[in-house]
Amino acid sequence: MGDLLRTIPPKPVAISGMILLALVLIAVLVTGPHTESLAQSSAWLEKDARIPVDLSGSFYTVDGKETTLNEYSDDVLFLNFWATWCGPCRAEMPSIAALQDKLGRKGLRVLAVTDEDFSTVESYLKSNRFPFTVLIDQEAKLSGRLRIWAVPWTLILDKERNLVHFHSGARLWDTPDVVENLEHILNE
Repeated sequence: MGDLLRTIPPKPVAISGMILLALVLIAVLVTGPHTESLAQSSAWLEKDARIPVDLSGSFYTVDGKETTLNEYSDDVLFLNFWATWCGPCRAEMPSIAALQDKLGRKGLRVLAVTDEDFSTVESYLKSNRFPFTVLIDQEAKLSGRLRIWAVPWTLILDKERNLVHFHSGARLWDTPDVVENLEHILNE
């Protein structure tokens, strides 16, 4: 048996790293708040390492129209979970808007999801206009299912609704590396 193990070549480090990253990602999506020690951001997952995400449920636009995420089936989704009271959320919104401006015509759909009440969100958006759709998940069903326990939290999903990237915390989203990675996903 020992000789047999010596003849099996070791797996490439990249594959092992992708498996480890997938396990960490599953832990974050499944286990919730006690994963605080995990890194804030994942790598960009290759197609064969992506995990499907359940986006079922109904949401509301700020004007009260009921919608589902199935309406965006032809788009790569950038889901940003945020709140009006969250300073880091507000700080990253201009870069998310710039990202939507750069890649929206190429098939990127930015959706900002909050569980706050309509009047609070509507009031905030009157003085802060953005070129992306804001959705209200009144009962926090989606963030609960995905075990999103802090804001801002961002998920990027390919057209098949598989997780490509996640990030907990604020960041600049219109940087060249993010745009390049998203263009790659959009061209798949």
